[in-house]
Amino acid sequence: MFRVATGSFDKTVRIWSSDGTLIHNLKGFVASVSAVCYVSRCRVMWTAGGTPDAYLFEPKTGENVCTSVTFHVMSPPLTA
Repeated sequence: MFRVATGSFDKTVRIWSSDGTLIHNLKGFVASVSAVCYVSRCRVMWTAGGTPDAYLFEPKTGENVCTSVTFHVMSPPLTA
């Protein structure tokens, strides 16, 4: 089944069927969701936006499969 995932400024991710029916409405994000990426190899959807955290979901069930992945910005090494 073909699905479409959307992220929104209302801090939600919605997963839609190909005919436009809402399948899942994922809530609880602390900031607007500006990025949604489906990784077909592991069948996981990554979502991010507004914070250094990414959240991973199983799109068929809407289950959160990882609480969060935090990215840290590394400063370039100091030179003398």
